[in-house]
Amino acid sequence: MKKLLYIALLLFFLIGCGSKEDSMVLNLNIINRRTPAQRAKSHCLKKAKEHINNKEYKKAEKYLLKAIEVDKKDPIICHKLGVLYELMGEDDKSIAYYLKAIKLDPELNKIEKEK
Repeated sequence: MKKLLYIALLLFFLIGCGSKEDSMVLNLNIINRRTPAQRAKSHCLKKAKEHINNKEYKKAEKYLLKAIEVDKKDPIICHKLGVLYELMGEDDKSIAYYLKAIKLDPELNKIEKEK
């Protein structure tokens, strides 16, 4: 009886352990479940970050504004726009986006105060 149990557990373990390729396919399926809008937003945020790091603020602005078109209620994008406009010296726009971010997520205000 014990021998049968060990064999069953061994088979269960071997069947349950997929290869690395199986794991990669699973990860790709999770990535592909994102909507086209989510992928576009992610792409825009990635490009904006690259441009900000290179101090190419106008290019970054273009991508952040595209991202906010995709998800108008994302407080993180609003916050990033506030930071960008602050870097660009456009204080009125910066304040407007900071306030919008805080309105969408009041917890952002607490995070900023803790820094």
